[in-house]
Formats: sequence, structure tokens, C-alpha cells
Amino acid sequence: MDEKHDFQSFIKQKEPQDMIPPFPNFKPVALEDKEAIDAYLRLHPPLCSEFTFTNLFAWAPSYGFQISGFGDGFLILRNTDKEQSFLQPLVHRQAREAVLACLDFLKIRVKRPVIERVGEDFIEHALSDRAGLDIREDRDNFDYVYDIQELIALKGNKFHDKRNHLNNFIKRFRYNYIPITSSLIIQCMEFAHEWCNDRECEKDDGLIKEECATYRMLRYFDELGVKGGAIEMEGRICALTMGERLNPDTLVIHIEKAKAGIQGLYQAINWEFLRHEAWDLKFVNREQDLGIPGLRRAKRSYNPVRMIKKYKIFAR
Repeated sequence: MDEKHDFQSFIKQKEPQDMIPPFPNFKPVALEDKEAIDAYLRLHPPLCSEFTFTNLFAWAPSYGFQISGFGDGFLILRNTDKEQSFLQPLVHRQAREAVLACLDFLKIRVKRPVIERVGEDFIEHALSDRAGLDIREDRDNFDYVYDIQELIALKGNKFHDKRNHLNNFIKRFRYNYIPITSSLIIQCMEFAHEWCNDRECEKDDGLIKEECATYRMLRYFDELGVKGGAIEMEGRICALTMGERLNPDTLVIHIEKAKAGIQGLYQAINWEFLRHEAWDLKFVNREQDLGIPGLRRAKRSYNPVRMIKKYKIFAR
């Protein structure tokens, strides 16, 4: 699809049951929307980790993501029993109009309308005119971006601890790295279930949502076209990760899990996956820390080369 094809011309090629309705109507994000969303993202590659079809689809049951057509792209509504908000509009030519439409839509539905996970690239491109808008940094959702070759080589003092953990793991354990294929999906699901049981996911709403997203990525692994890798020890999966290309030079990691109590296992799955599946890309986006102190320390410890800033937009 070239840039002259707007949303309306695209949906005319689709069957009625597959069509994304025009704003202000919405439908749940579903597998049949992949072609349309991927086509937009190829034209306008994102910086923020949220904006792949896989992410929107995998988290849709937890956050009630719904989609609507607007201009040359889409609006994504987060719609649950507790709250309504929008994600950054996936709109290029009428971006400011899309922002105002989102806020107006929410005004009669919530006390304080907000658009979340708005990337710095969108702010720069779309909102030179900020009249009537209150734009605030959302530090807890900044993405961490790393140099892939640095994470493969692990050279120098700044990677001393990571390199030691990895080397000790390689010396102590016999393991196999296996690319995830459809034949491995059931074993990966079983491991994800064990991982959740070990961490008592049922007591943490965030982990419950993550478990749902993980199962959804695995269930539709082939349809989504993601890459995955697993580490096998003594015939059992003990670590897995999944990701995909976010933009021309960046991989985004959606899921990374490793069995507790095995020192160096997280370093090993990260290292093996990058050197097997992402050696031809420059950067890896490992998503946000959500303001969780331990997660922030862990992400900082890998020495990011850049943070992708995100914002919230309110009406003044």
C-alpha cells in the first residue's frame, strides 16, 4: 500500500465482516485487522513498543482494545469496566484532528479524558500546535533501547556482571537453544503456566494480564509472524522469549520468562535469542519498567543507549 491509499480505499477491498468501522464506531481488535494495521505501520514505522499488531492483539482481552478508522489510519480505544482512554492515534495526515476527536469522544464518558502511550515522534510530528492540550511525560512507560551487538558481545566493565552470570551458566549447565515453532507451542504454554504458578500470578492483576497475553501470542504464533526462542534443559523448557521487528532497525521483545533459581538463565535466553534471531538488526527495544523499582534496576543494568519518551495528553 502506498501513501496515497487512505483508510477508506483500503477497507473497500475487504469483506464486510472484516471491515474496521469508521469513527465514532468501534470493533474489538481481532486477527482479521492484522493486514490493515501492518500496512499502516510499514508506512509509518513506530518507535514505541506498543504499536505492533501483535501487542494490540495479545493484550486486547485484558484492556478491551477496540479499533476505529480515522483519516489515513486508526484510533485504538482502551475500553474496560473500570476505565476508558485512547492510545496514541495511528494517524499521520490528520493527527491533531485525531487527538481532538479522541478527547471529545471521552468527554461525555469519563471525568478526565486522556490519550496514553503517546510517542515522542508523534508529539514532534503532529502537535506543533498544542493549543488546548496538556501534554505530560509518562516516565514509567518510557521504553528502554539497547545496542544489539553490545548485548551479544557483552564486552567491557559495564557488562562485567552480565558476562559473568552468562559464562557461569554456560559452564555449569547443559542446555539447548531452540527456535520456537508450532511443534513447540504446547511445551511453551506448559512452561508459561508453571512460571505463573511459581509466582502466584493469581494474586497480581498485572501478571494475570501478562499470562493472558503470553498464551494469546503462543496460540496464534504462526498467524502473528513473531519470532521466539526457548532454552531446554533435561528435556524441558525452562526459558522462553518472543519478539518481532518494530521498525527497520529495531527488534521489540514482548515476552521473556525464565525458571526461577537458575542463575544466569535470563542472561542466557536474552543472549541466545539476540544472536540467533536479531543479529541483522541494530537495536532491541525491551519495553518499559512500569515504575516497578526492581524492574527499573534490571533494565538499567543492561546499559540502554536510548530511552523512548512517552507522554499523556489531556484536554486543558
